[in-house]
Amino acid sequence: MSDLQWVEFKEQVRSRTDLVDLVSSSVSLKPIRGGHDYIGLCPFHDDHSPSFHVYPDRQSYRCWACQEGGDCFSYVMKLDGVEFSDALLQLAERANIEPPKRRGGNSSGPQVTTKTKTELVDVMAWVEEQCHWYLLNAREAERARTYLADRKINAESIKTFRLGFHGPQWQWLLERSQGKFSPEQLKTAGVVSERTNGAGFRDHILFIDRIVFPIHDSQGRTVAFGGRVMPDSDTPNDSKYINGSESVLFTKSRLLYGFDVAKKSISSSKTVVVCEGYTDCIMAHQHGLTNFVATLGTAFTEAHTTLTKRMAERVVLTYDGDQAGRAAAMRALEKLLAVETDLRVLTLPAGMDPAEYLDAHGTEAMQSLIDSAPEAWDFKLKRTIEQFGTQSVDSRQRIADEMAGALAEAPFLSGTIRETMILQRLASRLGVAETTIRDRVLQLRNRSTQQRKYRVDSSPAAPTFKKNSGWGTEEELLAILMAAPERCDLIAQQVGAGDFQDPQLARFFQLCLDINDLGDEPSFGRVISETEDVELKAVAARIDEESRQRSIREKLIEDEEDERKRQERMELKKRQEKLLRDENTEEHVDEKVETKTFLQLTIEKLITRRDVESNNQLKARMSEESESTPTASASALDMLKLMQDRLQGRKTWNRGN
Repeated sequence: MSDLQWVEFKEQVRSRTDLVDLVSSSVSLKPIRGGHDYIGLCPFHDDHSPSFHVYPDRQSYRCWACQEGGDCFSYVMKLDGVEFSDALLQLAERANIEPPKRRGGNSSGPQVTTKTKTELVDVMAWVEEQCHWYLLNAREAERARTYLADRKINAESIKTFRLGFHGPQWQWLLERSQGKFSPEQLKTAGVVSERTNGAGFRDHILFIDRIVFPIHDSQGRTVAFGGRVMPDSDTPNDSKYINGSESVLFTKSRLLYGFDVAKKSISSSKTVVVCEGYTDCIMAHQHGLTNFVATLGTAFTEAHTTLTKRMAERVVLTYDGDQAGRAAAMRALEKLLAVETDLRVLTLPAGMDPAEYLDAHGTEAMQSLIDSAPEAWDFKLKRTIEQFGTQSVDSRQRIADEMAGALAEAPFLSGTIRETMILQRLASRLGVAETTIRDRVLQLRNRSTQQRKYRVDSSPAAPTFKKNSGWGTEEELLAILMAAPERCDLIAQQVGAGDFQDPQLARFFQLCLDINDLGDEPSFGRVISETEDVELKAVAARIDEESRQRSIREKLIEDEEDERKRQERMELKKRQEKLLRDENTEEHVDEKVETKTFLQLTIEKLITRRDVESNNQLKARMSEESESTPTASASALDMLKLMQDRLQGRKTWNRGN
């Protein structure tokens, strides 16, 4: 593939990708300003209020909190942690665009290694297709089809969730993959494993004689599998259910089963219902409750709330109604009460799981339970009272300490109306003064803060926002360039990339100059399509949007209008003076008062800074020379005087330059 073909391929993919639609697959967006702008919670940091904006007219995005920004390519690169080539091929597949072929028929562009996410996803998609086909068509899979029918999972659900089957054979996938994928590729994907005696490979245990549940990420790509062993299996298996091992594609604590299918319903209902099993999730969807998802062998985590709260305002955790289910709910709440979301807890009656309850009572009854699910705080208070009782002073003290400890670990509640309401409710239930419990919460919160100062925190660090999120002369000049790219030649005559102190801004300015040298204006669209660097794309998005917010284009137009009027006034004045001039009148000398434009003033700031830095460097060099040489050279002194004269009396460039 030639460079020209590669560029054309990129632009075809870009033009066929709607950024609002792309982002909506992972973030719940709301239109504002009549659809000229969309907002949502940023997927790149722990966002509590919508700070992520998508601009359809420019097909760009920007988070005003963490300063991430760019186009469709940088969005996929940042969200999925892939290189540009991977993002390009992923978006091309999404847009049903076939990559150009090289001589010999292979896809070109930057070569992708066998361990990249893109190839691993290809392996997973192939495995899903094989197992799904086998379940639907193979005679040997009749017992699997019978099992699913007995569980009341219908054909539509099998299709929607792409369920599959793998027989008791230990090399079925290995044999079918010959000529398509190597055993090493299958091993990297977690599809096969090495034999214990070291004699080659065999299909992974999670597939052997099991119903296969493909696990998808939020974009619908297959990233792992779960397997449920057949009840009549003769194959030795350790567990009824097995989830795939974690990999570069799959992290259990960050994915939810069925989220790709449920996200549209979650976004519209603003509620996500979380259960604990594949079958429970599938049966809920089959009953029309399409906002159900399931955890993948782990408890519901804070990372899960980050995923869900982009689309949902309320999270309902659903647990079986037995003792184990209630215990699981309490364990989950210990870590989740500090999460800033409307968290509810639903425990089903009579020891049922969601699938059993739906089968026995139907959709309306389940929806009623979901709608009336108590807040997590109320659920914890009720369970704590059940544990300790309220008959004695000691029991009420234990309840107060338990709840105060939970409140102390929720820093986002501090000083809020919600905290006051919880404290009032707790004080009322225990028959103690609200101030007493508030003081206890404050005491525990202060103690926790002091302990954190001396504790090494092993949890993931909070996002570090970009340091260049401020606004100065360098940003202002680039904003002018984005607003009026036709002025690049004029700017380049006065300023170079070396005049920028911020390395990223210097690189961005040099990119603009390079595009200008090729004969193109460095507009936002041209710049962001030229670079594959995700950081430069973010700079472009930030500068372009700031330019619009600060009305830079309007300021430049006002300057042009003011200049036109000034020229007209000067011409009129000259004509009037010519009429009034006589032979006895001394020739009038125009007093020219230069009015500097916004662009001139901005460039002058950078030039002045450059001259000051040059002067300081010269002084420093002369100081070093004077220490080693008794008398500084006359030429050096002359140079210093010249630099000082330039700073004090230099006339900056004017409109005639």
